[in-house]
Amino acid sequence: MEARINIAQLQAKVEAQGREIGELKAMVQAMAEQLNQVAGTLTEARGGWRALMLLGGAGAAFGGAFTWILEHLLRGGVK
Repeated sequence: MEARINIAQLQAKVEAQGREIGELKAMVQAMAEQLNQVAGTLTEARGGWRALMLLGGAGAAFGGAFTWILEHLLRGGVK
């Protein structure tokens, strides 16, 4: 009789652990989805930063060239 009680207790523990494993799987799946969202956001941000750096670099190059041209034209006219 005691063996049947022990078996029933073990079965209950196994069932409880099965439910806990199911809950853990759901939590891992939710965390994986959130991680994918974060990765997507970082990928979008990386492209945006590249575009901004390209525009900033182009603006700086244009400003430098414009200043160089004006300086040479003004100095050339003063001489």
